Amino acid sequence: MRESRYGLAGSRPFPPHPAIIEERLAVQHDEIQGLLVHNQGLAATHVALRQELEVSKHELQRADKFAPSLHVVKDLQTRELFEKSVKMEDKIRAVDGMRAELMQVCGDIKELTAARQDLNAQVQLKTQDLARVTSDLQRVPAIELPQIWLEIKPNDLTPMVGNNYSIHLTHGITILVTF
Repeated sequence: MRESRYGLAGSRPFPPHPAIIEERLAVQHDEIQGLLVHNQGLAATHVALRQELEVSKHELQRADKFAPSLHVVKDLQTRELFEKSVKMEDKIRAVDGMRAELMQVCGDIKELTAARQDLNAQVQLKTQDLARVTSDLQRVPAIELPQIWLEIKPNDLTPMVGNNYSIHLTHGITILVTF
């Protein structure tokens, strides 16, 4: 009754044949060998990654040691670039000032060139007038003035500045006398 209660009634199955067990064991052995090879590969990869991690940590520590000096170098380079840009801006402003001055000089040159041309035209006109007057004078006969002997008395003299005196003659002629 006990057997029927616990479901043990009846016959027990026979254990599998030893060939099947060996075959299962061979398959499990192959799987275990494959897992071992895979595990060894993972272990080797793990070791390599650990070594790379240590190298990276070491390099990071070295970089941390040099970071402040790199900051200083970077700050110096930044400051140099800033100073260069300020100098360039000053030069640009100076060039702009020179450009404005050059434009003013060019305008002055144009004005002076126009004034020179105007003066040259005036000189040409005056030269023509002088030539005409000279020609007219050459056509006028020479006038001979009689020699005049003057007797000058001190009371006839009109005082001027310094030692200069003037004598007023007829026909609007004034003679300057210096003693």
